[in-house]
Amino acid sequence: MKQRLLLFLVMLTSISLSAQISIKDSTVQTIGYWNKNEKQSYTITTDKIKLKGSDTVSKVSITCDVDVTILDSTAKSYTIEWKYKNYRSSSKDKIRNKIDAAPQDLKILIRTNEMGTFEEVINWQEVRDHMMRTSALLGKEFSNDPKFEEIMKEIEKIYTSKENIEAIAINDIQQFYMFHGGKYTKGETAEGSIQVPNVFGGKPFDAEIMIYLEEINQEDDNYVLRYEQSVDEQQLVAAVTEYIKVLAKKAGKTPPKDLGLKDMEHQTLTGSRIHDSGWVIYSILTKTVTTESTTNIEERVIEMK
Repeated sequence: MKQRLLLFLVMLTSISLSAQISIKDSTVQTIGYWNKNEKQSYTITTDKIKLKGSDTVSKVSITCDVDVTILDSTAKSYTIEWKYKNYRSSSKDKIRNKIDAAPQDLKILIRTNEMGTFEEVINWQEVRDHMMRTSALLGKEFSNDPKFEEIMKEIEKIYTSKENIEAIAINDIQQFYMFHGGKYTKGETAEGSIQVPNVFGGKPFDAEIMIYLEEINQEDDNYVLRYEQSVDEQQLVAAVTEYIKVLAKKAGKTPPKDLGLKDMEHQTLTGSRIHDSGWVIYSILTKTVTTESTTNIEERVIEMK
């Protein structure tokens, strides 16, 4: 997703390293003007909500703090550290709480280009080893729980490669740098097609996206950008159908021939308020997956302290 979205942003306009907010022509450029050793601290809150019709079936809130530090700055790149700490959860599920807190004290080193566009996770092996080590300890603690083995397999699959980590495991980081590297004009909407990771496995989904500048706040030197994404419905139905069949096979059951899956939607809405320096002040991402009777919502808020 990151490469296709980056190419799409680059096609919007050429970018020059100048003042990011231009009131004269109602444009902004999202570029990181960061200094070595500069640090900002954030609170990240993720709410996972399941609805049945209009009734809330479940809601879990996971919160952590993260320090974002500029370790190095060159003419062509930034090296940035994300350090996670202080995990807490509203869930009463002991296993789930332990898994959600697995990144505690984890340091993720990333590289961006000179404009702050995300490029790669530098220490992905260390990230993998941290999560595998934590999972192994949890495996011993919950060795008598049969469902934990499946959870372990899912964790191993996510952290098995650099590509998977960048595509699936660092959603908050991808959200943070989503708009960096682009130039946007108020009143204009950029539209395009990209591919996004398929969390059920298999080929990536095709998705339609829109990006636009909603607000320029000249007084406080910040602005609001919006991103809307909609996954291809037929591909989504096919992926969910196959996923259910695999789960049924593992459980020794025969899935029904017709699962009745239709009118499925997978939408992601992101809004970020960004300072002229390129630091994100506040960002909210809402991912909604809807079937005929069930809605799953994941909302992630990144807020500067």
